[in-house]
Order: sequence, then C-alpha cells, then structure tokens
Amino acid sequence: MAEKQRNSSIELLRILATVMVISVHFSIWYIPMDSFSFTLSDISRVSIGAWGIVSVNCFLIISGWYGIHLKLKSVWKMAEMLFVVFVPFYLASCIMGKDVLSVNRLTESLMVFSSTNYYVQDYMMLMFLSPVLNAFVEKYRGKMLKWVLMFAFLLFWMCCVRTKNDLLFMHAGQTLIHFVLIYLMARTASEYKDVIVRKKASFYFGIYAACTVVIAVMGACRLRWWCYFDNPFILLSSFCLFFGFLKLEIRSRVVNFLAGSVFTAYLVHTTQPALDYLRDWDNQLFADYPYEIYFFMMWAIVIGVVLLSIFYDKLLRGVILAPVSTFLFNKISNIGFMKKNLLD
Repeated sequence: MAEKQRNSSIELLRILATVMVISVHFSIWYIPMDSFSFTLSDISRVSIGAWGIVSVNCFLIISGWYGIHLKLKSVWKMAEMLFVVFVPFYLASCIMGKDVLSVNRLTESLMVFSSTNYYVQDYMMLMFLSPVLNAFVEKYRGKMLKWVLMFAFLLFWMCCVRTKNDLLFMHAGQTLIHFVLIYLMARTASEYKDVIVRKKASFYFGIYAACTVVIAVMGACRLRWWCYFDNPFILLSSFCLFFGFLKLEIRSRVVNFLAGSVFTAYLVHTTQPALDYLRDWDNQLFADYPYEIYFFMMWAIVIGVVLLSIFYDKLLRGVILAPVSTFLFNKISNIGFMKKNLLD
C-alpha cells in the first residue's frame, strides 16, 4: 500500500542520496581530511561533505514517512540485493588473490544479514522493530512531536557534545538507536503532512542550502561532530531536503525503474574488492592531478559506479536469478509458519 503513495520525486531522492553518499566517501572517507586550509581542494571537499552527509538520514526519513510494513517479501528483496553483491564479490576477491577461499567466509557471505555493514544490520533490525514503533506512534501521536525532539536533543548531547561516548556505542549516528530516532521523527512528521505541504519546495530547499553552509563552516572549523548524522543541522537539512522533493510530485517510469536497484550501488562501493579499487583509484587521481581535473574525474567515477551497479543488479537479480528467486519465495511463503505478512 505504501509504495502506491510514493511519487517519482521521492524515488529521484533515493538516487540522489546514493550519489551523495558515494561522493562523500570519495571526498572525505577515501582521502581523510586531517586539517583544513582555505585551498580549493579543502573548500570543495568540505562542501561536498556538507552537501551529501544528509544521504543516510534521507533513506531513513523515506522509510519513516511511508512506514515500514514488515512482510516476507520486503525481507526477501533485501536478502536478494545483499546476496548478489556479497557472494559474487567475495568469490571475485578470492579469484583476484585479495582473499582466501574458506568455508567460514563463504558461509558468512551466504548469511547475508550478518555481513559487516552497519547500515544493513541496523536497517534489518529497524524492519523488525517497525511494528512496535508504528503501534507506539499510533497510540501517542498527539504527544510524539515533543517526545522525539527531546529524544533527538538527548542523542545529540550523548553523541556529539560529550566526548566519551564509546561505552554507549553511538558513534556518529551509525547505530540502531539513531535509525529508530529518524524513523520516529519521520513518522511524527507524516502526522503533520497538511501543514508541511503548505510551504513551497523552494522554502525547504532554501533551508537545506542554508544548513549546508552552516555544516560546511563547522567542517572548516574542524568541529568533531560536524559530519555526525545526529548533528541538529544535519537532521534539519535532511528533513528539508525530503520535504522539498515531496513537493515536486514528479512522475517518471524511468526514475522508478532505476531507483529500484540504486541500493546496490551503496553495497558495491562498500564491499571488497570494489572498495579497495575505488579507494586506490581515488587516492591515485587525487595525488597525480590538479584538483580541478580530479574533481571532474571523481564525479565521473561516482556516476559510473551508480549506473554500472544498477545495470549489474537488473541483470543478475532481475534477469538471471529472477526465476529461481521467485520459485524459492513461493515455496517458502507457503510454509505454514512463514506468512507473506510476517505478523499474520
């Protein structure tokens, strides 16, 4: 039901968010910034970080706004996406001599949800928590706004203002508790949809742009938490970007088609051996060329990774594995205790 309510502008945001996260990784993660100086390189890299750091939050806001409905089909679809990346990429890594083939590692690759990727594991847990969270919002919807804002402030204080937070395992918003917070904030925001849609898209994009400037200044000042997902300016920026796209109401089958596979691009660029190759290429280009040339080559690689990943997913998951996957899903969903709706 939720999928039918979504317009192509939100699917376009999914694509943009994927481009954002990969560009941030190229600019900040693959080539860490230990200091800042007013050079074209540092200004550009901090700006890219400020522009794209909202990406993870945007994915979660989309899920929260429309609501996650725990169904076997949803879990199966995610397992498919993980399988077509983790298993073939592990085997490719072994063939290239970057890894050693072993029963334990192959088993880990096949058990896709246990693979080392914080986003996958946190989102999987969020999916199974969603019925509880949805019921909580349904019961306390009138009081949710004040509660989630207090929750957000507390999380910001614990993760950003306080320096010793390792015991809480809340680093930089890459934790289940942050995923729960964003989901609840988005579910709460959806209760105020009538108020939100009164504003023009330009209003929300303007706030997003202003927040981007503030976040970039934080990065230039080397504030430790400038790029933490629970930075209040990043939270505000993420929601305003989503609200702006929500107002666009684009209709495009091409966008919808591409968005269905865009998550594979995120998986590909964070999985070996692709991760090593991309990091090496990025560092090599950064070292060998003036930044002006590197800038355009970096964006070409980012777009190339997204398009090739979509093609890879459509071919492998949508064509080659589709008959087997459909057959297995139908068999499993007909087992007595395995319902298509997992709560039935």
